Amino acid sequence: MKNTLCNRLRPVICLWPLVLASCAPTVNLSTPEPVKIDVNMNVHVTTEEVKKSVDGGKEGYSPRQERRARMAEVQTLKNSRIIGEGKDGLVALKEPPVDPAYQAYVAKVVKEENADRQMVMNDEAESKKLPASVVARDFARRNRDAAFPGEWVQQEDGAWIKR
Repeated sequence: MKNTLCNRLRPVICLWPLVLASCAPTVNLSTPEPVKIDVNMNVHVTTEEVKKSVDGGKEGYSPRQERRARMAEVQTLKNSRIIGEGKDGLVALKEPPVDPAYQAYVAKVVKEENADRQMVMNDEAESKKLPASVVARDFARRNRDAAFPGEWVQQEDGAWIKR
């Protein structure tokens, strides 16, 4: 009799998990309207005051900004091996171009770059209370270390080498 009872209950026992699974509640995640998200942000932007030229130059003039704006021109001249990084922290004309118009352009860029570098070094010397010669030497070392391979750099002993 046991065998017949087990045989009769076997289909019920096997189907019982299916019955329980089909009774699981349905969760409806839809909403009648789309979800709206409202974002309010306050953004505060602060900038440092730009130092003006010591000699009363152009309004809003900053040597650092001017150098940044001129950076591509200077790098192109360095890549062309026309100018190099001097031991005094200034750029120097190493191999002057043959074309007089281009030579005038190079001289203008070198003059402007060196004037701005000199103001940056003077400002750094004042703020750190260091002699200008020490700041110029450190400035030159940083520029030498940042030079790309093949650029002209002047060593501290005055010798010019290609990095």
